[in-house]
Amino acid sequence: MAPIRAEPPGPLNTSSITGKKFALISYARKNNVVELTNAIGLQQALTVVGATLVNFDGQGTPDVVAQDIRSAIAQHTAGIVDDGWPPSLVLAPVAAAKAANIPVVFSGAEPTAPLSPGVVANLGDNSFQEGVLQADYALAHTNCSLHAVAIYTSAGSGNTDTVTGAEGEIKKLCSTDCSLVRVNVDPATFTTAEAGQVETTLQRSPDINYVLSAADLFVPYAIQGLKAVGRHIPIIGDQGVGLAAAQGGNGEVADVQQLPGAIWGYYMADSIMRAVTGVPRNEALPVRLLDSSNWGKSADLNAQFPNYVSIQDAFKRAWGR
Repeated sequence: MAPIRAEPPGPLNTSSITGKKFALISYARKNNVVELTNAIGLQQALTVVGATLVNFDGQGTPDVVAQDIRSAIAQHTAGIVDDGWPPSLVLAPVAAAKAANIPVVFSGAEPTAPLSPGVVANLGDNSFQEGVLQADYALAHTNCSLHAVAIYTSAGSGNTDTVTGAEGEIKKLCSTDCSLVRVNVDPATFTTAEAGQVETTLQRSPDINYVLSAADLFVPYAIQGLKAVGRHIPIIGDQGVGLAAAQGGNGEVADVQQLPGAIWGYYMADSIMRAVTGVPRNEALPVRLLDSSNWGKSADLNAQFPNYVSIQDAFKRAWGR
């Protein structure tokens, strides 16, 4: 629960990067403020070294992601950042990128997981641990009488890992008296369908007393589902972008906070530039558990990450800029 502190991975000679063009393929940016801010952060970071960015929105479907990767290859980009889409679902275009000597970095991956074929580096936080934190918090606040509903999308590896981490922790610590029900939402339709899925789940399992959301963008629609059945159930989010609403009393009692896009984008830039210069490396990013005891009164970037400007400046120094 301590404040997040992060530093650049170390010095990197970026003299050969100036003038290069990179591609970012977002998982489903339209409804995802995290991916939007990641894209902005990456754009700003590449500008520092005189490089440019081509943006693609995968729209939550493998066919679109595959098309985006092939378009990035056709545009002769120097490197591709995959933000959140499991590369294992688009093996052929990732292999085509490798054949074209275009490295692919998977952002949002479990950093210690084996590399997917064609991917040169993983960048992300420990999604399993985020689920463990959610489960531990809910177990503690129900005196180990937890009956949770976990909202996630199986189309996102990070989401799946988070729910798997929570489920494993609950089984480990409270296998007899606790339970977890999964609600798997479609990234393309959750804005209209999720509330109904949550409503139906609560009707079928009236003992549910906690909501674990694998991403903050699912929380507003979970709340709609709760209201439909007249229930007030505490919610634990994930990512940190729902903090302002939580501070305002929307029902989210805790949140696992990730680094904001303003910083995450710099790590993306560092990772893909290392890959292009022939020194790819996995990178694990820190998270923080927030609730009313430590989330303060403001969700502003400066309030939550008081050292973020110095982190960006440290990246610039590490890149010789």
